[in-house]
Amino acid sequence: NLINFDFSQAKFISKMFYNCSNLEEIIFPVGDTDNIEDFSDFIAFSSKIEKVDLSTFTFTGAKNLGYMFNSGTNLKEIIFPKKKSENIEVLSEMFSLCQNLISLDLSYFSFKKIRNFAYAFNGCRNLVYIKFPTNEKAIDVRNVKYMFNGCNKLTSIDLSGFSFVNIIDISPMFSDCSALANLILPQNEMAINIQDFSYMFR
Repeated sequence: NLINFDFSQAKFISKMFYNCSNLEEIIFPVGDTDNIEDFSDFIAFSSKIEKVDLSTFTFTGAKNLGYMFNSGTNLKEIIFPKKKSENIEVLSEMFSLCQNLISLDLSYFSFKKIRNFAYAFNGCRNLVYIKFPTNEKAIDVRNVKYMFNGCNKLTSIDLSGFSFVNIIDISPMFSDCSALANLILPQNEMAINIQDFSYMFR
């Protein structure tokens, strides 16, 4: 229970609960978290946690969310703050191997500065729904390698809010997406910089 903590001066909380293998619940404080830039590996490898409630947080200053919940194998629900996060640059492996997540609502995230989505949903084998933001383009993305690898219950993916213009690596992006029936890709632009298409739809 961290209810009496004040995160208002914090800039880095990376690996704060990394590999807390017996941790089941965290109660976060209510207050200003606008200065926190680095959430990387925040609760990674804490395999007994089933629910994370971040509704009291703001991601206003957040830049790095890479590996944030990586290998949260029992994680079933994440509640994100309902306030736009404009500065995020890295989401690589954020939900990788969170094999019990069923749905994700990322509609309050801003993707306009994100560069790295590699392995973001890798191994989320029970994920059936992802809600992406729809009112702006993810124009700076470079790496989507293995982004949806092993998401074998996703039947539809809408990437119309992305731009593929600057993407370099798109290899195994949809590998082992065995239930995928509908894929909406960005239109009205040329993906001219991709260097690696290997295993993209394997």
